[in-house]
Amino acid sequence: MTGVTGVTFGERLRALRKERGIQQRELARLFNLSPSAIGGYERGLREPEINQLIAFAKFFNVSLDYLLGRSNERRTADDFASAQSFEYFDFMQAHTLTINGQPLSDEDKRRLCDMAIGLFWMRLQEGKN
Repeated sequence: MTGVTGVTFGERLRALRKERGIQQRELARLFNLSPSAIGGYERGLREPEINQLIAFAKFFNVSLDYLLGRSNERRTADDFASAQSFEYFDFMQAHTLTINGQPLSDEDKRRLCDMAIGLFWMRLQEGKN
């Protein structure tokens, strides 16, 4: 399973496991699997059932899209919903933005951000008068 990011589920699983500093056999024990099952997942020889994918995502606290390589955004929908604020430019840089179906370049995103910031400061100045 290669996602839109070019990263496979197995590569993500291996990376997440290593980030936690755990061996395949330890992950296997935690999920009542054999070490060879984990190795098969990581090498792309096997694919887990949906309930196993959900359990892995919950354990590593990542979204299913991230785990499957469909996104580079680790946060789950619940994490997104509970976030109090986003830095505007960072948000724009982390996402593909389109206008009329045309993707914005990084330069276009910067221009859009600059315009929005300008409008924001103008509104603040108007409120002071």
